Amino acid sequence: MKKHHLLATLLVLVLIVSALPVTASAYYRESVSVNVDGETISDINVYLDDDNNVRVSTGDDLLKIFPKELKDIPIAYGDDGILLEDYIDDFGYESYLRVSYDNGRYFYYTLYIYTDTNNSWESYPPSTDFRYPEVYINGIYTPMSDIYQYWTIDFSKYKTPIFSGNRIYLNNDGNTPVEIVVDGKLIHFSDQQPIVFNPGRTMVPVRTVAEMLGCRVEWDQMLNCAVIMQGRTTMYIYPGNTSYLLNGKYYTMDVEPVALNGRIMVPLRFIAEEFGYTVNFQSRYVLTVYLTSQKTIKGVEFV
Repeated sequence: MKKHHLLATLLVLVLIVSALPVTASAYYRESVSVNVDGETISDINVYLDDDNNVRVSTGDDLLKIFPKELKDIPIAYGDDGILLEDYIDDFGYESYLRVSYDNGRYFYYTLYIYTDTNNSWESYPPSTDFRYPEVYINGIYTPMSDIYQYWTIDFSKYKTPIFSGNRIYLNNDGNTPVEIVVDGKLIHFSDQQPIVFNPGRTMVPVRTVAEMLGCRVEWDQMLNCAVIMQGRTTMYIYPGNTSYLLNGKYYTMDVEPVALNGRIMVPLRFIAEEFGYTVNFQSRYVLTVYLTSQKTIKGVEFV
């Protein structure tokens, strides 16, 4: 008798749980804030569905986002809400979905919509797909296949995580995370990240930093060196050697290039200034290095 009573109780609980709205928990975890042309739209219910598509709950919510476009137009919607991206595409607008963090593990989403082509996402381009966080473990970029993979990370294995925008840095090596911004654009390094070596030098992968400065990079197998070219400027950098060749003359840098995880790391200030960039630093949770081209400063092309 007790067994039947227990089964009946479990059945009632299952029926109660199944009767709850399917989107309730998803909405709590994955609600989306909407920003149109720099203005956040308030008092609307927007969320991610199981396929990571952005949906609004009702026609009234959609009307608050597009009041001019949908004025006096009836809006049909079902139990699964309205797919917002369909309307964005129909109107010819641009958008991107960004995931950010409040200096903690919990994340939140913001959908940016641009109705003016003169003020598009290109003014603040995402470094990667903002649907998923960028995770960096001990200086190596570790892609997440989906948002749920992020939750499988055992944060207890690492020291205090550092959150910067949609980037998460998990380090055991004691190095301060470094972010590079070139003429206002945050640079994404595909694997090995910039690091700070003693005596306080910011080291970056030579190929990535050279290409982000608009240079061509080749590896000379015979000379065992990296060749960096931009306009009339040609530089030869030799791993493990402080000497480098610039336009036919040898010079000396104060820190020798080193090999790290299959990448040749060079001092950032040295290479940036040689190719006409000023260098400024800002340190908070991460060390941010700002590179500004001579073209931006003087209004003339650097050659």
